Amino acid sequence: MSNYLELLERQEWKNKRLEILQRDTYQCQVCLNKNVVLQVHHTYYKKNKNPWEYPNYSLITLCEFCHERVHHLLNNKENTYYNISVFWGISLIDFLKLEDRLMTMIKQRGDIDPAILLITSQIITREQI
Repeated sequence: MSNYLELLERQEWKNKRLEILQRDTYQCQVCLNKNVVLQVHHTYYKKNKNPWEYPNYSLITLCEFCHERVHHLLNNKENTYYNISVFWGISLIDFLKLEDRLMTMIKQRGDIDPAILLITSQIITREQI
């Protein structure tokens, strides 16, 4: 098997990537940004499988920043986000979506319920990448 970066240059991957970007309307599925560099993230890897051989449901469009966040959190199993997502039985991607929605709500509103602020401050305390 070729090295991974070489595989990402193959037409098979370019076609699959385009298919996922179109499905996700050229929008990061975590932060919902469109006017950014977009990447296609594999939610899992299997040995000896080419990047384009994964089912579409296992691929997701992320912006460069959110993609970096996901890999940072996945590589650090001691991270609070990883442990909370495992505890609640939700994917790390869904947890990051929740965080982004809460942070947007907090920024937009000045009269946030104190309970939400408490929950947010306890859950969303993490190192910044």
